[in-house]
Amino acid sequence: MTSATDLPEPNDSGPNGTGWEPCAPGTLSGLRNDLRSRHLRLITAQVAGGLTAAAIVVAVSLAALPSGSPSGSQVALISCARCVELMPPYHDHLVGVSDVVVISLDDVASVTHHLEVCRFCRKKFEEQYPGVLAASAAAAAGLALFATRRLTTPRQDRG
Repeated sequence: MTSATDLPEPNDSGPNGTGWEPCAPGTLSGLRNDLRSRHLRLITAQVAGGLTAAAIVVAVSLAALPSGSPSGSQVALISCARCVELMPPYHDHLVGVSDVVVISLDDVASVTHHLEVCRFCRKKFEEQYPGVLAASAAAAAGLALFATRRLTTPRQDRG
């Protein structure tokens, strides 16, 4: 690109007495292309900055939202390896095999959430313990229905 120091000094010569010579072929096209390129880089940087700011706002907003768990605390995300490790005590918790607590309620919530979102671990659990998830879901739905009926059905006195 040509800078101001590279320009010739006017000296009253040239074709029309102004002291400037005609530009070499392609010089003005090169300047135009440089200006367009700079403009596109500027627009790209502005758009990227705006998108980055929007992403930060969304991330902060999502972090501030309350979780969907009943206790109000967020469910700890666990890895597939940790989920597989917790499957036996989680199964025992669901079917009530043991009176001894071997899995915390936080771990139960984490495994439940993980099995809801991870199809690979859900498949592995179903292969190891067929029908347990469906039965526990049906039992939970039945308890919810029972509680709803109990609260909404008027009590009849026996006479």
